[in-house]
Amino acid sequence: MADIHTQVKDAVHTTASEKSIFTELEKQRVLRKIRSGDIQSTKKSNQFVPKLVTSIAVAGFLLFIGGIIGSNMENNNKTSQSNTVADAEKFYPNLQDGEVLNGWRLLTKGPSDGAKREQNGLLHAVFQGEAQITGTLKYYDKDDSERPDQILFTPDKLSLQSLPVETGRHPDLTFESNEQRKLKAVFGLGTNRMDIGEVTLVVDNYTARYLKGKTLPDTVGIKEIVLPEEPEVQSTPFHIQINQSQKLELPTVLLDRYAQFKDTKDKQILNGLSPSEVFQLFFYAEELKDYETQYSLFIDDEEYLRVFETYEDYLIAKQQNPSTSLLEQVKAGTLFEHIIDKTSATVSIEAETTGLSFGLSKNKHGIWCVNWLPIQ
Repeated sequence: MADIHTQVKDAVHTTASEKSIFTELEKQRVLRKIRSGDIQSTKKSNQFVPKLVTSIAVAGFLLFIGGIIGSNMENNNKTSQSNTVADAEKFYPNLQDGEVLNGWRLLTKGPSDGAKREQNGLLHAVFQGEAQITGTLKYYDKDDSERPDQILFTPDKLSLQSLPVETGRHPDLTFESNEQRKLKAVFGLGTNRMDIGEVTLVVDNYTARYLKGKTLPDTVGIKEIVLPEEPEVQSTPFHIQINQSQKLELPTVLLDRYAQFKDTKDKQILNGLSPSEVFQLFFYAEELKDYETQYSLFIDDEEYLRVFETYEDYLIAKQQNPSTSLLEQVKAGTLFEHIIDKTSATVSIEAETTGLSFGLSKNKHGIWCVNWLPIQ
């Protein structure tokens, strides 16, 4: 642009200096007209000559500038096209149509939808193949500024090895609108932004996208959504002991464990107990209003969010909201222990018209503990 300004300035100076100044002969002709008294004729001449010279100057100026601008536009177009061609050479540089990358065959590579390179520079590489991939689904809600109401999938590192992805890239993946709707329905997406881990998909087409200076997601087609198998739940009924005063009691073995745990608060004392036995310890503490021992039965691994940071916080909550009715439901209900998997279990409290579930988890030492906010 600076070169254009310089050329225009030179053009104006050259045109004005060569064509807008009267020659000596023209000066003499004007002088004779004035002396002869032909003022009207002189005025006409004075009007005609400058206008003619100015018109010539302007015409020359416009032709000159048009040539400069046209030349520069042509050069810019050539430069833009050259840059895009250079970018295209870096986009899957060693892969030609029909060749295979990580089990995927390249169908076509080039400008998006046949667009001219100098228009937008967007490149596509379309592959055909099939792979099962695992990763995280990310849903962006309708108020998101960049991706409103959109789903992205981030494959894990192992899945990248089964996709036609160039070395060093770890792209997010997106889907066509109809497949996005299907994913929303299957995983219950569509209200708040959320991430869903360990989602497995089978994909059968892949479109890589490239635009210089931007990070774009690639697009995949879904052949199948692989849903996790429902765990086989082991259910075992059990009973709790109630004395003549309708107070909950513990078997002798559990009572000894309770006494040791009450004194030390050491979870190793709970090692080897089943979820149903820890459940009984929890509600025995409820019967005694021994909330400090009860508080110590909650899981305390770092990855679990503590609902009550301290025992004092828990005590205040218990005093404000006593759970007498829950204890009575435990005494009157039918109880089942459900082992969901190696680290999760529930105890169901079933009555004639209602049912509750009490959750427990194994801590990092393999000991069953009570979940925070266990009643569901």
